[in-house]
Amino acid sequence: MFPFILPNSIDPQSSLTDWNASSSYLTLLVMLIVTAIFLPLVLLYTAWAYKVSRWCGPSARGCMN
Repeated sequence: MFPFILPNSIDPQSSLTDWNASSSYLTLLVMLIVTAIFLPLVLLYTAWAYKVSRWCGPSARGCMN
């Protein structure tokens, strides 16, 4: 079965394989760099928002002054 992901019984040359289904090396590298930069930022912002909302609470007035 390897490397066929979706074998085509009518035309075997048109089957989807591992090689033609994957992204290029440059695309994978760019996605890795973007993930390495933005994932920590998203996690830090989520932790900060959790900390602020836990400290202030939904009914606290004047907490964001």
